[in-house]
Amino acid sequence: MKNNLEKSLDTLLVSSYTDGRVREKILFWINRGKTMRIYNYTPHAITIVNGDVRIELPSVGVIRAKSVQTQVGTIYHTEYAVPEYKLTFGEPEGMPEDIDPDGVYVVSTIAAQALKQVGWAGTYMVTCGAIRDEQGRIIGCQGLARI
Repeated sequence: MKNNLEKSLDTLLVSSYTDGRVREKILFWINRGKTMRIYNYTPHAITIVNGDVRIELPSVGVIRAKSVQTQVGTIYHTEYAVPEYKLTFGEPEGMPEDIDPDGVYVVSTIAAQALKQVGWAGTYMVTCGAIRDEQGRIIGCQGLARI
């Protein structure tokens, strides 16, 4: 017997949007009675696993936080010298020009923090609950989370 979440996940629809330049795969989901579109703005596909239900979210673009690296020293390992850097993150880049008011944008944790910092108006979430294979590689996640 399937629970309500699994029944809702079974009703997900996959559609394609073409504007002549970009072909986006968009998944719809039910969120408190409201249909939402999920846009994966990470550089890789995401798999959400809930019981026997697997939802594939292909990447439609990438939102990143700008990064600046400054060399602060050198780490010596046997006969090798490895540069040591301080890495800082700043403004987000790669945001879509038009924000879908019924859309959820899946981004990396660092990108989510950058979006929060600038007060971006879109709804953004990150993956949570990593699911790993026997070798410890991430093969999916349990869901999405707000930061």
